[in-house]
Amino acid sequence: MVYNGAQTSLTLLVLNETIKKNDCNRLNCSVGPTEAVLIAFNIGRIISLLCVIFGILGNIALILIIFRSSFCYFSYGLIILFISTFDIIRLISTIVYYLIQANIIPLKLSTLTIYITLYRYPKIVTNWLKVFLSIERVLAVKYWIAHRYNINSNNAKSKDIIRPILNA
Repeated sequence: MVYNGAQTSLTLLVLNETIKKNDCNRLNCSVGPTEAVLIAFNIGRIISLLCVIFGILGNIALILIIFRSSFCYFSYGLIILFISTFDIIRLISTIVYYLIQANIIPLKLSTLTIYITLYRYPKIVTNWLKVFLSIERVLAVKYWIAHRYNINSNNAKSKDIIRPILNA
């Protein structure tokens, strides 16, 4: 067969069409997301942002309620206080994540370090505090004492007055 320039260009054309047809197989096909997937993703982001806002507000309300009540004198009150504090930090890390995804915060090593620190460590601390809270509750139920009333509450004074009357 004699070398002909037309045969070579025809061969390249056939080879190029074959590559185009085989380029989109199961392993390397890169088709963009459909519009429905993008809408669902944005709805999920909005719902997640609302959960973050309500979660932060709820945890702040819980912290204020615990400080104003007598629960902060008990071990489970302090544990719940720390759980809500570290949960606020973890929810703030979710906001940082969305700001990184939206390219509002530039993606650098320092921002990734801050994000990982804000997400990982409060999550670990919160999980261990939940374990300690459950152990404390199991011990409190198993070995509960006769003085189960809260001494610092307003209701305890009325029970102390009524108790001697009932015993007489």
